Amino acid sequence: MAQRQSQRSPAGEYPVGRSWMWSRMDTINNAGRVLVEAEEALWNRVREARATGMTWEEVGAALNCTRQAAFARFSKPPRGRLV
Repeated sequence: MAQRQSQRSPAGEYPVGRSWMWSRMDTINNAGRVLVEAEEALWNRVREARATGMTWEEVGAALNCTRQAAFARFSKPPRGRLV
């Protein structure tokens, strides 16, 4: 009896099929969730820093950007999100 070989992705690294696809989708979904949590944490830390008197120049320095870039990114909450 001939043994059936599983199909492989074009590059040959991963098995092709629904389980592989769902595994990859889960990985992307988890990465997206981590990104959202990190963004929310960053927004909260910047808001706390500003509330305690940290300047936009100091925030920018901590984020390795200019004070103008820090102000543009964090001076108003992102659209559609409550922070």
